[in-house]
Amino acid sequence: MSMFLSLHKVYNDCFVNGKFNRDRVIENKVIDLEYESDFRIGMLESIFNLVLNSKIMNELAFEYMTNGHRTYEGCVEKWNKDHPDNVIKISSGKNRIIYSARRINEIFDDIEIDGKKYDIIQWLCDTKMFMGIKDSDDKKGYKETFIKQFKVFNENCGEKIEIDKRDILLSIPTIEKNDSLSEEEFDNLMEVMRPYSRFVLNKVQEVLNSMEKEVGYLRFLMSKKSKLSNIDKDRRNQILLWLGKDVINDYSLDSEENEEEIDNTVIDDDSINNKNKEESVEIDTTEEYDNITDENSDKEKKEEKNIIEEKNITEEKSEEEKKEEIKDILIKMYNCDKSIYALGDYEITVNDAVEVYKIMRDKDMDMDTAINYYFSDLEIRLDTDDEDDDNDDVDF
Repeated sequence: MSMFLSLHKVYNDCFVNGKFNRDRVIENKVIDLEYESDFRIGMLESIFNLVLNSKIMNELAFEYMTNGHRTYEGCVEKWNKDHPDNVIKISSGKNRIIYSARRINEIFDDIEIDGKKYDIIQWLCDTKMFMGIKDSDDKKGYKETFIKQFKVFNENCGEKIEIDKRDILLSIPTIEKNDSLSEEEFDNLMEVMRPYSRFVLNKVQEVLNSMEKEVGYLRFLMSKKSKLSNIDKDRRNQILLWLGKDVINDYSLDSEENEEEIDNTVIDDDSINNKNKEESVEIDTTEEYDNITDENSDKEKKEEKNIIEEKNITEEKSEEEKKEEIKDILIKMYNCDKSIYALGDYEITVNDAVEVYKIMRDKDMDMDTAINYYFSDLEIRLDTDDEDDDNDDVDF
């Protein structure tokens, strides 16, 4: 049986005075109360509402479907009786009904299940199709297929209203009409729909066309060949999230500002530059060599002094090495998962990397351990600061 004829057959068992009645559906055992009955009855109502109000339903097809015991010829005869000034031939009337039926059946096509063909109405009314559906991939697949048919029909043949694809980028679903709405609900509806009006879109396009500087930067951000700073990457991530795409995770130090800040920080930080020198002063002095006993030969003195000097050179890193290490620390801090720490909107700077460098040096930690140590301590300090701010607001 085709979808069109299935609807014609069950109409009288589902409607009272032209309105879908769930109690009547249950009373006439069109759909029982077992196995997803809410979904099945709701879907049946939605299908009737969709098809009866669709663009492809003409008056004769509507007359046929809403009278379960009337034939094609009977529908044409009733039409001619009600419209004596517009009488049509039986054959012409039948063709108009068949045209609508064919369009409906093309989208709501039958599916063969266990050697038997089902349309969506027969499937909804067959209880065994829903027994154990949650544990059956096949039954889930049939459900998805029929729901897809419903969506395709709604998209292509849904009720034609004064809003269509020429006006809005959204599809207006074909659901039962409602003649009242509160001001708040109406405002919410407009808030959802407003950005998708083609009229609004055209106005936005005009404004966008005039924003040459901003659009040029947008093109720079979204170009694969552009060399982006970390700030640029953050902005590009905002756009990618808005577009529903994957964000950039591999931050790097490629901005001149970061380079310059690292240079200045390393040079100005005496605790980093001079620590190894201070530790070596006690050893590397003329006085110490003068106190070496006369029992050592000059050759032995020179060998020992060379060993000490070599040790000092090995221990003391060059400025360039320190700068590169702080760069690596900063990159690592950008890329690590900061969501495990309660840092809020805290932004990582070069000073944070310098502090981690000191922790690595003073506490003899590797980079990952030192970063975790720093972030954990920072988490506590930020939390303490928040508590202090709260206390400042208390009136005594």
